[in-house]
Amino acid sequence: MLLHIADETGEVLYCPKCDRELWPAYWTGEGLKVGFESDFEPEDGQAGLLVCGDLNCTHEEPITFVQGQDDAVIWNYEDTYMQFDDNDVLHCPQTWIQEVIDQVERVFARTGRAKLRSALALYREQLAERQQKIERWLARAANGYPVRFQAEEEELCGQILGSHAEVVVLQMPDGQVRMVPKNLIWREMIDYPCKERRSRKGRFEDELIGFSCGDRRHFVVGGHHLRYGGRTEFGGFYKGRCWDPVLAAELQLREVEPGYWEGAFQAEEIERFYHRRDYVKIRGYWLEEVSREEEHRVVWARTKDLAVATELDMEPLYARNGDEFGSWDGDILCYDEYFSIDEIEESRWEEELQPLPTDEW
Repeated sequence: MLLHIADETGEVLYCPKCDRELWPAYWTGEGLKVGFESDFEPEDGQAGLLVCGDLNCTHEEPITFVQGQDDAVIWNYEDTYMQFDDNDVLHCPQTWIQEVIDQVERVFARTGRAKLRSALALYREQLAERQQKIERWLARAANGYPVRFQAEEEELCGQILGSHAEVVVLQMPDGQVRMVPKNLIWREMIDYPCKERRSRKGRFEDELIGFSCGDRRHFVVGGHHLRYGGRTEFGGFYKGRCWDPVLAAELQLREVEPGYWEGAFQAEEIERFYHRRDYVKIRGYWLEEVSREEEHRVVWARTKDLAVATELDMEPLYARNGDEFGSWDGDILCYDEYFSIDEIEESRWEEELQPLPTDEW
């Protein structure tokens, strides 16, 4: 078999013995190197093997690595790795990874199965990465942020007072101080502080209000405005939606559900494509409408103007910044608030013209 390795195209190959995913491999001076190792780089024309992702399975079949040859089988790395049973060890305690390493070492010593050397290299690399992640977490927590994590099956939270080579010193909310081995820690997070928010109680506290923002993109066909519904499965056509029976009849749209119609149009039929921005005037100020809830007569609106927000007693909406251990409030994006629909003095909308999407389905 001729095999070409790719990241974004290709297929997953399966073992005929046990239906697990197959991995490409080739021999080096150190032994068999398997495709799940980070430095896996076979040369064009090099002979190799396909081996099973189940470390207990002995299935092998010969292959030749090629670069882009027309009659080659294209093997997809990313899709194969998603099916690799052991690809989530970075989220486990170090003790669990070490147990896997110990077990594989014992089997390797007993059987000499070639692919286990490559598996050991992978697990040892992941154990080192797991240790580095714990140290990054401790460095962030040293800024005084409260933390939470699991130590094996026990959930803990509190303040990190310090750490040593093998343990973390944790002060818990009740004042108790615990010494927690680093190699037991997993699901480590940081509870970054949120910026203070005012309670919205008293405005619509008697109602449970749910807003649906939806897609505000539209296009125009024959002078008629339709809500954009994405591209069709095989591309080339764009879906248009409406809730107007007269418009649906004129454009010969199909009724998908009672009161809802949909049709597909070629790019050449679409006169313009735009993002619709709705605005409402409340107490003399124009605000951008995010959404509204007709049943409870509530409109959700926003502005970037601090003076307007101050006059209307609106709340800041913060950007969410994040890293691998949590998220926190960042810069102010805008100010938003809920208002009664009865407060709307005027409404208008504008078109923000955009090119037709070509890279989504």
